[in-house]
Amino acid sequence: MAALHASIAAAHGFDLIKREPRAAAVWVLISALAAVLLVWASGQGAAVHMVAIAVNLLVGLAVTGAAYRAFLRPDARRLAYLRLGADEQRLLAVAVACLAPAVLIIAPLSRFAPGPPVLAAASALLALWAWYALRLTLAGPMSFEQGGLRLRQAWPLSRGMAGKLLLSLLLVLVFLVLAAMGLGVIFLIVSVLMTVATGQKSLAELGPVANLVNAALQGGLSAVGLVLLAGVAVTAYQTATAPKS
Repeated sequence: MAALHASIAAAHGFDLIKREPRAAAVWVLISALAAVLLVWASGQGAAVHMVAIAVNLLVGLAVTGAAYRAFLRPDARRLAYLRLGADEQRLLAVAVACLAPAVLIIAPLSRFAPGPPVLAAASALLALWAWYALRLTLAGPMSFEQGGLRLRQAWPLSRGMAGKLLLSLLLVLVFLVLAAMGLGVIFLIVSVLMTVATGQKSLAELGPVANLVNAALQGGLSAVGLVLLAGVAVTAYQTATAPKS
């Protein structure tokens, strides 16, 4: 098995965005619109808010599937690679398999009063869950490429990769944090310009409009994050399955 390079894995998503800028722009746009919908729906009642949450989850799933499709099936460009079908259902199953143990850990421990023993137990169990989730990272692209759920088959492929995968994800996280800070500056500049243009006396008077603009920026960034995470998984999968030289 070839060695996985964390920096290459973390940057693979950027290569896709450079190769498919129009599709990436569509992913960012629909993610931004879904985020705006969620913020707007938060003041429209519980039913509307739940619908908006469902829409955001579906958009995130569709964008993730589109990124995998662009990586693994580059000829399937129709509709900017976006679908909601069997492939996305398998990705959802992989996500549930990865995240469910964390919920099972946190839910029981949340009933205990916080203290050193509880925090130590929670830290140990969450570290074990993180290792488990990293070992299943290759299940997403493997299931997508082979057309069937491949949780058990993906496990041995990731042997010895957990450390490099963790480093790759940390590099992605650093970028997203820095990008979020940059978007915060952009948001502040846009807010000041909107305040001047509308004749408001302070930024606070912008109210809902500013919240929607901020949601759009953060929603677009979330789409980029999903592409980068998909890039890490695809790079690891292709590394694990590359012919031995």
